[in-house]
Amino acid sequence: MEILTKGNPGSINKHYKVLADNRIKLSNMTALNSSVTELFIILMFMIILLRTRFLNLHTGDVYAVIAYAWNYRQSLDILPVSIQQLSRLKDIGKRLRVNE
Repeated sequence: MEILTKGNPGSINKHYKVLADNRIKLSNMTALNSSVTELFIILMFMIILLRTRFLNLHTGDVYAVIAYAWNYRQSLDILPVSIQQLSRLKDIGKRLRVNE
């Protein structure tokens, strides 16, 4: 905040460039995380389908395994958002304690 209140245009531009660079890094890491998660999920479903084929399971058994895996997949999609929300709440809590 001190950089913004001084009013030096060079410092303000540098401050916003650092913020933009950090947002780009965060965005890149989020994209990488999503890609790795999706690759893991594809691999998981391939393994499930191969194992169920070689085990000669009935159709209902295969459906049950796929349905369970799909629920697991949905929980993996929610995990990054939940972690981000938890991080935001911790940050807000720290700011509230500092301002008291």
